[in-house]
Amino acid sequence: MRTTPAAAARIRKMASLQSSSTSPTRSDLNIIQQMLAMMHDHKRTLKKIQSISAKGQQKALFLDDYRPYIDGVLSADTGEQDEIIVTIMMWSIDAECIDDALMIASYVMRHNLKMPDRFNRTTNVAIAEQMSELALKPESPVLPEHLTALYELIGKTDMPDQVRVKLEKACGLGLTESAPEVALQHLKNAIALSDRCGVKQQIKALEKQLQSDDQQSEDEQNSDSADTPES
Repeated sequence: MRTTPAAAARIRKMASLQSSSTSPTRSDLNIIQQMLAMMHDHKRTLKKIQSISAKGQQKALFLDDYRPYIDGVLSADTGEQDEIIVTIMMWSIDAECIDDALMIASYVMRHNLKMPDRFNRTTNVAIAEQMSELALKPESPVLPEHLTALYELIGKTDMPDQVRVKLEKACGLGLTESAPEVALQHLKNAIALSDRCGVKQQIKALEKQLQSDDQQSEDEQNSDSADTPES
């Protein structure tokens, strides 16, 4: 299914109106039922795919069908519980569409939307675990700026220790080059919760690097002072 520009505009408008109407009889506000029916068909397709990677690729193909609806809901910003929104948030992570996932996650967390029962996790835990596991994969699409935004969004929320270890480890490893001091703290947070989380060598390397950087900075300052003529 590919949505034409005119149909997309109509879906965006209906989605933005859906949350503000209390009348279930308005035919132009049946967009949620339409989206849920489409999602049901898409889930049936996904169930036939055994490969996790292939499922993620298929979800990426499906996402455009929901984009007008998502845009409409986010622009209305009513914060009503919405199974479509939270499901597409998770599909976006699986599809490695990280910018979209974080944009929806910000809305979902701000309005305290709940995950459907089938996820068996609270919203923050679902986001943290799914995103961290993706970030820890080789050649991950999760960039340092994504990790920073993720931690700002859910880093202070309550979650099981094993999930927090994944989050702290992912942030620590992912920020090693761009923000080594911040990365070191994340890795220390991870190892404080799990001594076997596999970051001891990375901590040693970062500490050595930061110590070397401090020494180099101090040497440069001393050199500059020595070169400055006395008045």
